[in-house]
Amino acid sequence: FAIITVALISGAIADRAKFGSWMIFAGIWVTLVYFPVAAWVWGAGGWIYTLGSAIGLDYSVIDYAGGTAVHINAGAAALA
Repeated sequence: FAIITVALISGAIADRAKFGSWMIFAGIWVTLVYFPVAAWVWGAGGWIYTLGSAIGLDYSVIDYAGGTAVHINAGAAALA
């Protein structure tokens, strides 16, 4: 999932970065940004995982295919 997210971000910066710089950014970004956000979504007790029950619903967030972590990360990175 991490590589799919990096591919989505690359579409947002196409022709704006050199390849070497992009590779360095991708490695640092996936370590410092993607992994913590993925833990929020998929980790037991992560705040996004428990968001449904925190707002009064009977269930936690269900992320079947990993789209929540991917789209939170890619959208925020593309916007930044």
